[in-house]
Amino acid sequence: MVRHLRHGLLAGFSQGGVIALVAALRTDLPLAGVMALSTYLPRTVPVESPVSRRIFQAHGRMDDVVPWQARRLSR
Repeated sequence: MVRHLRHGLLAGFSQGGVIALVAALRTDLPLAGVMALSTYLPRTVPVESPVSRRIFQAHGRMDDVVPWQARRLSR
């Protein structure tokens, strides 16, 4: 595991966004933030994080892979 990361940004699109969100919530590594696009956070993932995180999440309405309504699962 990389412990010297100081200002890394986790980013992901679609299923990669799920991975970015879950990884950010499960690690205590310092991160500059998280960007998750056209994605969601599965309800089975606890929303507690060992540290505070900056998260930008956006979802387009024309995505035919991950439905726009799935974003509601990430609230």
